[in-house]
Amino acid sequence: VRGLYAVVRDITEAPSARTDYLTGLANRRQFDNEGARHIELSRRHEEPITLIMLDLDRFKVVNDTYGHGTGDEVLKDIAALMSRICRKSDLAGRWGGEEFVILLPKTEVKNGVEIAERLRAEVEAHTFPEVGSVTISLGVASATTEDSLQDLVHRADSLLSKAKQGGRNRVEMNTGK
Repeated sequence: VRGLYAVVRDITEAPSARTDYLTGLANRRQFDNEGARHIELSRRHEEPITLIMLDLDRFKVVNDTYGHGTGDEVLKDIAALMSRICRKSDLAGRWGGEEFVILLPKTEVKNGVEIAERLRAEVEAHTFPEVGSVTISLGVASATTEDSLQDLVHRADSLLSKAKQGGRNRVEMNTGK
């Protein structure tokens, strides 16, 4: 080889590097970066911060029955419902698969539960093309002063599992204390 040509392009700041390709919400990397910053700000200013983690109930049945294309449309609709309910200061993201997260700065857990319950009811009432109705389960956790974003996500994920074990289509919460 006498020579080599290479073209390198930094896409770190490109929108595609920050958003989930399907839903347009923050992707996991962006959520981790922005979420950690929000946690640090809440700690510095001694303000509450709450995380909602949600998962579609029995989503495998949707994909198996109607196909992955229809499943993708359901995920897009969920993201649109989340975006409609979220405030501009909130950070909504797709965590992976059919799991989503919403970080609520300056929000006590009781207010986070109200937002989660509103989202749960909106999803349940929404008619999804081809599928009809879908439900979600949600875990809501509030940060302590010692929590990292990972601590908060872990606690919300445990609460999400509790909601699923408790019958699905429900919200579980704790204060993180």
